[in-house]
Parts: sequence; C-alpha cells; structure tokens
Amino acid sequence: VDERNCFGCAGVGVWDVPIGDEEYLRDVSISWLQPVIFQHDNYYSVVGHELGHNFGVLHANLLDCGDATIDNFDNCVSQEYGDYFDIMGSNIYNYQTGHFNSLHKEIIGWIDENHVTTITSSGVYDLYPFEDFDGTLALKVPRKLDELGNPTEYYFVEYRAERGYDAPIISETQPDNGPQVRIFEYIREYIRNRGYSPSQLLDMTPGFYPRNE
Repeated sequence: VDERNCFGCAGVGVWDVPIGDEEYLRDVSISWLQPVIFQHDNYYSVVGHELGHNFGVLHANLLDCGDATIDNFDNCVSQEYGDYFDIMGSNIYNYQTGHFNSLHKEIIGWIDENHVTTITSSGVYDLYPFEDFDGTLALKVPRKLDELGNPTEYYFVEYRAERGYDAPIISETQPDNGPQVRIFEYIREYIRNRGYSPSQLLDMTPGFYPRNE
C-alpha cells in the first residue's frame, strides 16, 4: 500500500515496522489517514472505519439480488460499502455511519453469548434494540450445514431503533422497520479479486433500499 495515494487505509497484522538497523515490530496493524480528513465534520467516521480494519473486519456490503431478497449468488451483485447502517459501509445521508454490525462486533469480540443467541430450534425469541446493549442484540440462525449437520454459515439478525448513535439514519430510512439481516458468505468475485469476502446486508424489501416500505 502506498500511503501517499491513500485517503484512508488500514490493515490488520500485515506490516513489519523497523525499530532499528536489524530489529522489527512484527505483524503490526497500521492506519494511514490524510490530514485533509480532519477538516471534515465526519472525520471520526473515517477514523472508526480504518480502525475497524485494524480490528480485523472488512467492508460492509449490500447483497443486491434484484427483485429477490436473496438468490443464487450468480444472480446477485455485492455492492461494496453498500451497507449504510455500518461504519464499515458508507452513508448516502451525510450522517455519521452507524455501529459495527453484529457480525463484525462478534468478530472483534465486543459481543458474545451474553448478547448473541444461536438458534437451535423453532420458537419465539426476544430481540432487543441494538443501541441499548441490553439483552439479546443478535440472533444467529444457521444457514448452511456440513455433512455432520454442524452449522457452517449463519444469518445474523439485529434490530436497529431510532435511538442515540443510529437515530439520524434510522429516522430517514427505517423508523418502523423490522430486523435487519446479514450474512457472511464466500463470494467468488471477492475471493478471486481480493482474497476475502465481506459481510452482506440483505434487502428485505427489494427495490426500496435503504427504506423498508
């Protein structure tokens, strides 16, 4: 990475930093931020985004499957930064981008089994507003199983409310919406071109994103 051509860049554990003629700090996570960033009102959003990479998470994308919420991935397009509700995505309303989503918070280690309920049977489950950090903040619903019946991929379900940090974007887009649903899926185009796959927000009302109408 050439930081001179980078508005804001970061990585996790990929650099060796010299501290002497023959000594290095190994596997360092670094963020580069251009000074002009700090002239913008939302500079903290850029800082938070790059720190997210340092913490080990990738971009928050939208999975656009046209008229369907989800389909064979050959019929879908993964829109990079398309998750407007996650700081690892972007925001068309000029507001500070929101929380890390539940999938990302689990990767980072900010939520655990005390806030994430893994669904193992049919039933009725309580899901609390993501902004309150109280009770179950996310449901993990198995999406794919291996040959032994063990889950290998999940739907992550969370509920965003018009509160606190998320109030501006939710009030403009989804004040009366239901839960948001995301998946982490190995998408071939990302594996081939970038070597990784990001989280994918599903459009639960196709054609109206980011509004649920």
